[in-house]
Amino acid sequence: MLLKNNILKHSLFVTFLLLGNLAFAQAGLKALLKIANEHYEADEYRECLNTLNKAEVLSQNTDEDVSKIWDFKAACYQELNQNDSAEYFLKKGLELYENGHLHYRYGMVLSDLNHMDKAKEHLTKAVEMDPRIGSAHYYLAKWSYNEGNKEYAFKEWEAALNNGILYSSVMLDSLYPGKSALADACLFKSLRTQASSSNYGWTLENPIYCGGGSSGPARERAYLNLLRGGKGNQLTYKRLGSTFSKNPEDQGKLLGGMVDIYEIKYRNAKGKKKKGKLYINMYSYKHMMVPQGLFSEDLPNPKKKK
Repeated sequence: MLLKNNILKHSLFVTFLLLGNLAFAQAGLKALLKIANEHYEADEYRECLNTLNKAEVLSQNTDEDVSKIWDFKAACYQELNQNDSAEYFLKKGLELYENGHLHYRYGMVLSDLNHMDKAKEHLTKAVEMDPRIGSAHYYLAKWSYNEGNKEYAFKEWEAALNNGILYSSVMLDSLYPGKSALADACLFKSLRTQASSSNYGWTLENPIYCGGGSSGPARERAYLNLLRGGKGNQLTYKRLGSTFSKNPEDQGKLLGGMVDIYEIKYRNAKGKKKKGKLYINMYSYKHMMVPQGLFSEDLPNPKKKK
């Protein structure tokens, strides 16, 4: 019995010792990664790499920790314009612990090396594994548009907007060089869905969310320019001012809760003059649809009178 108790005490001692060493290693790893990040933010990439080498020793060889460190090393090598080294560590990282972020980073390095087919494969894999990587959607849109695959580009651009990539004129010019006016229209070519709710766009409780921030007014106009009356005629519209949304989701958002009010005039399928007000939020983005009673270039009125 005494021997059994001694063995148990020894086992507990060894367990506590291992746990203590693990806790110490984890604390040390966290401290080193913080130092590495400080070097990185200060553009001290060589010092960052040296610190990451030390951190790798303390990583306890867990696949996820080592993979993150290799990813961090790849970022340093990218900043040093050593893309071959960056590719090496990202490839190793993916073999060890595959995730969407690493596929995105690897794809971007491959694009810098002009391996575009492989770059697209990895960005596609990135959004398959984690659709929230907005930057991956953005570059897939840009590359696809430049190759002439506009339908796919529009789909990926909308996915980018839905996942944190804010519309801006700078990004728009980057995506569609020198074609901002055309691009605004192209961005909304997916306007093929009729809203299921009768109050969509027509009320403060259910406004249209076009996003855009500083580029919001241009997006609002692009959206309105694509809407049609019942006979396929374009709308005329005038901005009346702005007010606060009454959608509960927007409460407390300051600018995010502001909507612009547009008076619109159009003709229905019988040619009768109609007018109403549309409410558009340019600070937040949600998938845009066509309000009931209206149509678009890509959603014509099936009952249109000739």
